[in-house]
Order: sequence, then C-alpha cells, then structure tokens
Amino acid sequence: MSIGGSDIYVSNLDLNIEHKKIEMPHLPVMRFSSPVENNKGKTIGILIINFKGFKFLDTFRNYLKINNPLIQISLTDSNGYYLYNKDESKNFGFMFEGEAKNYRLENESPKLWEMINSSSEKNFETKDKVLYFKKIDPEFKGHIYFDNENFYWNVVASLKKEDLPKLYPDIFIFKKNIKLYILLGILALSATIITLLHLKKRESNQLYMAELILGYVDEAVLITDSAGNILDFNDEFLNFTDLDKDEILKSDTSLFELNVTHPEIYDDIKKEMNKGKKWAGELWLKKKDNSKYPAILTINNVANPKNKNTEHYVCVIKDLTSEKQREAEIEYLLTHHSKTKLPNENLMRQLIDEEIKNNSGFSLIYIKLKNYNDLEIKYTDEFLNLIYENIIGKIESIVSEKENIAHLSTDTFIAICKTSTNKLLLNKSMIELFKGLKSSITIKDISVHLEFEMGSVIFPEHGDSSRELLKKALFSIRALKFHPERNYIIYHNNIEKSVRRELEIEENIVSAIENNEFQVYFQPQIDSNTETINGLEALIRWNNTTLGNVSPMEFIPLAEEKGIINKIDMWVVEEVARLTKKLGLHEQKGIKISINLSANDFKNDFLVEDVVAILDFHGLDHNQFEVELTEGTLISDHEYVSTKLEEFKSYGITVAIDDFGTGFSSMSYLKKLNFDKLKIDRSFIKDYPKMDNGSIAEVISYLAQKLKVNLIAEGVETVEQLKYLQSIGCVNIQGYYYSKPLSEKELKIYLKEHFEKKRLS
Repeated sequence: MSIGGSDIYVSNLDLNIEHKKIEMPHLPVMRFSSPVENNKGKTIGILIINFKGFKFLDTFRNYLKINNPLIQISLTDSNGYYLYNKDESKNFGFMFEGEAKNYRLENESPKLWEMINSSSEKNFETKDKVLYFKKIDPEFKGHIYFDNENFYWNVVASLKKEDLPKLYPDIFIFKKNIKLYILLGILALSATIITLLHLKKRESNQLYMAELILGYVDEAVLITDSAGNILDFNDEFLNFTDLDKDEILKSDTSLFELNVTHPEIYDDIKKEMNKGKKWAGELWLKKKDNSKYPAILTINNVANPKNKNTEHYVCVIKDLTSEKQREAEIEYLLTHHSKTKLPNENLMRQLIDEEIKNNSGFSLIYIKLKNYNDLEIKYTDEFLNLIYENIIGKIESIVSEKENIAHLSTDTFIAICKTSTNKLLLNKSMIELFKGLKSSITIKDISVHLEFEMGSVIFPEHGDSSRELLKKALFSIRALKFHPERNYIIYHNNIEKSVRRELEIEENIVSAIENNEFQVYFQPQIDSNTETINGLEALIRWNNTTLGNVSPMEFIPLAEEKGIINKIDMWVVEEVARLTKKLGLHEQKGIKISINLSANDFKNDFLVEDVVAILDFHGLDHNQFEVELTEGTLISDHEYVSTKLEEFKSYGITVAIDDFGTGFSSMSYLKKLNFDKLKIDRSFIKDYPKMDNGSIAEVISYLAQKLKVNLIAEGVETVEQLKYLQSIGCVNIQGYYYSKPLSEKELKIYLKEHFEKKRLS
C-alpha cells in the first residue's frame, strides 16, 4: 500500500504470519501503520503495530455465554469468510488451503449473501430460520483509512423457527410478527453494542473505533453507568428525543419519566435489572415537546466478567411509529374492501353482532351482482369503481346509512336494514331496491346493464348470531335457482332443506360412477296400432346409500353445473351398449334404442367419434341407435350442433328432438336441421282431457307431418290420452299406459312376455 503524509492505514482482521507461516496457535491481528516523519516533515520510515484481535473476538464469545443460547451469532468479513463462528474450524478460512477455503457465508447461504450485498441491514425468513444481519462499516475519520476501501464486518444473528415460541411465547401471533423481528434485530444489535463497550475499555485505537461504529447504528443507543448516569449516546438518540447534547449529559435515565408514565413497567425494569438480567418491551416514550411515540426499549446489563457486578447499561430504542402505521393499514385492510372502502365480511359480522347485543330488530339483505364477470371483462377498474358507486348509492337509499352496507366480495353486498323488521316491510324494501338496481345505468354516456338477485333474513326470527344470519341469507340466494321466475326471496325453512339436499347431491355425485351407484333403465316405445315394441329409451337412475333414489331432474342439472355430465353420459352410452348385447337386443333390428345427450356433450369435439367407438367395440349396428337432444341444445350453438347431427346421421344413427315445444326455438332452425323424430313433451298431454284440450299436441303432430318426420308422445298414462293422440295422427306411444321404465331384470321379463304374446297372436 502507499503511505503518504500523515495518513494512517489499518489492515483487515486476519491471522498473524511469522516466517511465512501462520503463527500457532492462530493469532488474529489487525495492523496499524503510519509514516514516521522527521522534524522537517520528511518520511523516514513506517511504524507498524500488530494489534491482537482476540480481545475483539472474545466479546462475541462472552456475549454467547451471557445471552440466550437459542440465538446464534457470527461475524464475517466483506468476502463472507468467518472471523467468528461457533464452529471454530470455519474461522479465517481465507488463510488456509483446501476445504477451509469453502467455509464462506456465500456458499452456506447464497440467499443471505445476496441480501447482504444489496442492503446494510435486514431481517428475513428462510424455510426453517429467522435471520438478521447488520453491516459494520469500519471507516475512520480524517486521515485514517482501511487498506481495503470496500471492507466491512457483518454481524449475523439466526434463530430456528422451531425455537421462536421458546424465545417469545407471548408474542407468537400474526399481528405481532413485526415486533418479533424487531426484537430479534435488537438482540443482534445489542451484541454489536456490547462488543463496542468492551472495546471502549481497551486501548485508544479500539475506543476510537467503537465510537465510530456507534455512529453508524440506526437505532437510538444510550449508555449509562450502574447508577443510571448517562455516559454516552449516539446521534439517533438526539433525533429521537429532540434534546440537546448538554441536556442529556447533565441528566440520567429519569428523563424518561417511566416511573410516572409507566409505573408498572418501571417496577418490572428495576426488578429485572436488580437480578442482572435484560429487559425488553413495548411502551410509549416522550420527546422534549411532550409528544409521545411508540417504541421498543431494550436494556442490557453489561457485567464485569470477573465479579459479575453490573458496570454499564446499554439502552437500545426502536421507534415503532412506522410499524404502528403499517399495523393500522393492515388492520384497515383486514376489515374493509380495498376498492369501495366499505366494511368487509369481518367487520360486518362485528356490526351485526353489535346490533344483536342491542336487541334491536333488523333484517339483512344479501345482494349479488349476477353479471359481474361480464362487467369485469368489458370495463376498466376505474369504470368498475364508478359502477360500484352507483350500486352503493342505490342500496344506501334503502338502508339510510352507508355504514350499514358491506362489500363482501367483488360481486356481493350485504345491507343491514333497520326499518324492515317484518316480512311485509322487508318484501316492500326488496321490491324497491330491486327496481332501483335492475334498470340499466348510464355512466360517461355508456349504458350499463346490471343483473341482481337478493336473499334476506330477519333478526331474531331467522337466527341469533351473525354467522347464522349470514348463512341463511346465503341459503336464500342459492334457493333462487329453484324459482327461476323470481329475483329475490325471504328465507324460510323449506329453503334450507332444499339447498342442503342439493349440496348433498353435489357432494355425492362426483363419486357415483366409481361407487357403481348409477343404473340404466329402459322404457318401451310402442306402435299403438300394432301393439309392437319399436323402441326403448335409455334412462339413467341413481340410488345413493345416503340420499336414496335421486331423480334425474335433481342431479342432471347439477352434473352439468359441475362439469361432469359428459363423463356420466359416456358411462350411459357404454352401459347401454353392454346391455344391448347382454339382453340380445342387437338381434331385434326393429327396436330402436334411444340415448339422451346433454347440451354440454355437444361441446366435445369428438362426441360422435366417442359414441361410435363404443358401439363398434361391442360390435353393434349403428342403425339400431338414436340420440335424443332437447330443444334447448339446438339454441345454444345451432350451427355447431347441426354439424354434429349430420355426423351422427352419416354413421346411420338417427336423431330425435326431445321436449319439443317447451323451449323458444325458431321454426327456421327446424327447417335447417336434419332430424328424424319429434317428441311431444309430457306437459302437453298429462292434463288431457280435464285441464288441457290437447291443442298444442295437435299442432306438433301437424308440424311433424309437414316436415315428414316421425312423431312420438311421452308421458301417456290413460286410454283417453292414447285415443286422442291416435286421432291426431300420433301412434307411437311412450308412458306408463304401456310400461314404466324397467330395470335390466324387469326388461328381460317384459321382452320375453311381449314376444311370447306376439308369437301366440
């Protein structure tokens, strides 16, 4: 290195080398070098002093002896080599060859080393540890330089996560994790401060270094003697208190006035100090102008190693103002919706419970924006906020106070309505609210269509807790699917029964195939002129050990909602093919076997191929099979469905349109579709002749004749219905008049009796 003028240089801490060998036992040293000048200012030599580093490193060992052993402290240089580590074989690895060269923090913890290179101080978590590090920059004032300008020391404190409850069992909860890390950081920082105090007792160079490092500590540090008289402090302490330096030096720890502001804490501190222990806790401290700020105060006992008597106290103060603000922000986010700033579900539950405690009557209205997903796709966040404002304004006009409105999720609001405490008043309020919400709104000259549904409950009739009331309000919303003509409903007991039944069906239907709970039944289709079987419709039945027999009207819509209807329908095709072969139906070419397919099946690009592959696997004739689809399936995607029907026809599989007349399909669709059969829905014949004159059935029969397609009526139960259908040209009949749906065993008997009867006739 270059020595010039009165400059003084200090080397890194390393091992002493004598005769080109490391001195044994290993002696860590720092070298102080300074030019020696004559009286004329001319450099005549260099003075080099070897300072033994044991005294410096011993302070870390002493710290570990007098503090919690759960916290592991280590010291490294700027290259990540250990100067102090619990495993002494890792220390001063840069001085050795071989494996010792790899004992670097960078190799042991790359993530930690990356953070050290980008920050001077930080605490963070790994999978199994909580860590804290702080750089100690050993810069000197004036003309004293380190021989490596980028050199620093690094103090690292680590604690296993499994030991956290042992260290701070009373604060090991979510909201106080911040304090946990602060305390851990202060512990590590205290190690540094205690180190400096030990150094200050030594030679002047050490004393100067200690004072210098103390100036680089971010927290407020105060050093007192055993009597509490202030000996030293750093600039941060001045900033914290706003006191003058002279004021502080003339004072003692009574300036905190803890005996007045926190008498219980003051007594606790005295007790711990008298025991020679350390104290740490959260409290409020005052500045010169009497303004208060939250802080964590840590007081360390510095004892004489020989007689164990307290010689100094080191106080470290961490200002919690920013942490408290952050906690307040977190608390607000935990209780309010981020966009509308309305109470969220957590806070709304508290508000409802407060109303319940006041024993005042009120109702809850659960409001769901049905087309939110469409709005989110179509509009920006800014525009959505304007929509929210409009919605909230309309709800407020009913509930009077904005504080009684909660925003539970993107599409859900809850309103506490104190004026509607009986069903008549509540129903009136819901009608008014729905009228206000259902209409299109105009924002920035853009017309926005909104769709809502609402469910409501009344306290105390429907529950005596926020949880019960909100759950039943949700039941009401869910029950609206059973009443498609309605958009709002007030809770009643039958609602919960229906919804729970539906939830149980949802829960069990997923595993119904694996549990072999489904069965295929067949209902005969008869040519009433000849009394001959010309078809069988395959119908799925479900018997569950918990639910009993579940109607297809119940489980088919739920299977479609859950996206498993395709799997169920393909199981039906497979089972129908198996039974066709097993029962010998494949030999009865005059019997057409019909299989129902859902609208969701037609979303499968390989639907036709899948069905044909199953039939081929069982060696069946395609011409013996027919697929039935509802009128609604045609509407969903007319062109795509039409293509699929053409594919079925190309394989010889005929097509029937089921439930015809119950939907809203255009006659123009029928002209374009290539189908073979129309089915008159049971709803157009079941009330004949008492409550229905059969006019719609007659129209459908006429339409089938004009389109030149086959016609069949389902749900036929009486001889009057049969004769009427025959009179309008419908001779193909399906219904209980001829037969109920039959199980495999029942169908076998039915077919045997039928063909025996035909043979005899």
